[in-house]
Amino acid sequence: MNETENNPSESPELSNNAAPEQEPVDTEQPDTLDADESADDADSAVEETEEVELDGEKLAVPKSAAEKLRAAMLRQADYTRKTQELAQQRQQAEESFQQREARVAAEQANIQSVARVMAIDERLQQYANVDWQALNQSDPVRAQSEYFIYQQLKDARGGLVSQIQQQESQRALRDSEAQAKAAQQAQEVLSREIKGWGPEVAKSLREVAKSLGADAKAIDNIRDPWIVKALHAQKQLMDLQAKASKAPAAPAAVPVKTITGATSKATVDLDKLPIDEYMRRERARLAKQPRR
Repeated sequence: MNETENNPSESPELSNNAAPEQEPVDTEQPDTLDADESADDADSAVEETEEVELDGEKLAVPKSAAEKLRAAMLRQADYTRKTQELAQQRQQAEESFQQREARVAAEQANIQSVARVMAIDERLQQYANVDWQALNQSDPVRAQSEYFIYQQLKDARGGLVSQIQQQESQRALRDSEAQAKAAQQAQEVLSREIKGWGPEVAKSLREVAKSLGADAKAIDNIRDPWIVKALHAQKQLMDLQAKASKAPAAPAAVPVKTITGATSKATVDLDKLPIDEYMRRERARLAKQPRR
């Protein structure tokens, strides 16, 4: 027996020294991306931009965010506008309150001055029938004292009257300034909320007010912007109604005459009929004519 056959370790199939079969290694390198293809992919990865103006500066933002940015800007502008209107209303209310307080204080001071003038007039009335010459002859000391009091009362009355007139002038000036400021603020509101606001529009709204029954004095005393806006809305409604009344009327529908099969008669060209058909029709026509 062969020794090789009896020694299992020498068997080529089971020998530990036998080199295992290795799979071929693929040494081929993967294809690299072409430079142009890489640039195209990079360009496609960049999102399109859109120009948006913010605070006077034009910015290029991604197109997907442009609408959101515009919406946010509109909300911010609306918030700013409402905040400004609220602040303006608060300022107007504070100014109106201060003006009212000043007016009340001035009226109270005026009332007190008028009351003092009336009291002085009552005392001066006591000296209306005094014969100063006779009193001076009978009692010179008393005449001099009373005449001194009389002159003091007259001077006090004149000072109070001058003070009342000054207070009235100041009150009239304050009222005039307040009315002018209120008119300016009303013009700002109307210019912002009524398109094309101006003298012509105001004149047309006066005509609307007249058509509603307001007289000239009532129209001149209109100060509140909401009344003017209501007149503007009424004018727009009247314009729409006038335009609708001037629109040409739609033409009346003409009924279509229906021709039924029982009453309709087709027009036949006799010259184009075959001779036998023509003779048949001619005999039928002659048969219907009355005999003489």
